[in-house]
Amino acid sequence: MASLDQIIFDELKELMDGDIGEIVELYINDSREQIAQLKTSVDGGDIDGMVSIAHTLKSSSANLGAMQLADMCEKMENDGRNNSLKNPASLLSDIVNELSRVEDKLNDA
Repeated sequence: MASLDQIIFDELKELMDGDIGEIVELYINDSREQIAQLKTSVDGGDIDGMVSIAHTLKSSSANLGAMQLADMCEKMENDGRNNSLKNPASLLSDIVNELSRVEDKLNDA
């Protein structure tokens, strides 16, 4: 799966009459902040915090077409809600790596 679903991204771009730079910048800045908060939650074992932040990051990522990242966040959210989150630090690492790939794709778009 690609880091960025080009169809979703292009549809958003069309909705914005091609002027998507501000949305991309806001997404990147917000996502970095959410990752920092998620790391704090993971380090502190705060499951509710992980669920909440993962939910927010999932939604904003899906809106931009970052579906693989959204899926990873959904896993953290659902596993946290179901008390089945086995290794949040490993999943966080995967989320951070995928966000980096998404940022690269967005910066090239």
